[in-house]
Amino acid sequence: MNLIGKVDEYEAQKNKGELTPGLKKILHSIDWPINLNTPNIHIASFFGKHYFVKEKGFEYDAIDIQVPKRTEVFAPEDAKFVDARRYDEEFGELGYIQMWGLESRMLYTFGNIQYGTMPYDFKIAKPLHSQNYKRMVIKKGSPLGNVGLWPGKLDRRADIPADVEEVYGRSYDHLSIEMENCRSGLRAFPFHNDLQVRMVNPLQFLKELE
Repeated sequence: MNLIGKVDEYEAQKNKGELTPGLKKILHSIDWPINLNTPNIHIASFFGKHYFVKEKGFEYDAIDIQVPKRTEVFAPEDAKFVDARRYDEEFGELGYIQMWGLESRMLYTFGNIQYGTMPYDFKIAKPLHSQNYKRMVIKKGSPLGNVGLWPGKLDRRADIPADVEEVYGRSYDHLSIEMENCRSGLRAFPFHNDLQVRMVNPLQFLKELE
């Protein structure tokens, strides 16, 4: 495991969050969507605590994994495809993929993937309730694309650990991971209209780092 930067904070954050009985069954059971032998992995932003956005009242609903650009991203479990889109032009070639885990019943959003590296089927499939969408199952370990180039550099709001700055400077190529507890499945969209859906801390469910 090649973890740099906020190692102690990972230990403090990995069990943060409330757990229902159903969620306890999948605690620290889900594979990471990157190869953990990737050099210089930095968990930069934690659930509820962004790396550099410090505005009062702002709560971050994801974690950010800083890794070298072009790092491959993989499906952590068998899942139904939900959506794949490119961000606005200001984010260059970056986009996101959404999928719903068949075992965990989590809705995943993997952000800051280079759009051109996403599987072709993802980009042509109509999202939501089209026939393509209903049939498309992503197998565990399938490639989802590569982490893309983050536009711009980090400003002074980012408290960059010395070992991280030595490797990455002020660049911020990273994979963002959101997980939503979507126990009732994909019967309704958008999922935020489903009262059984809530954002959860991904570190509670990804396998513990050694």
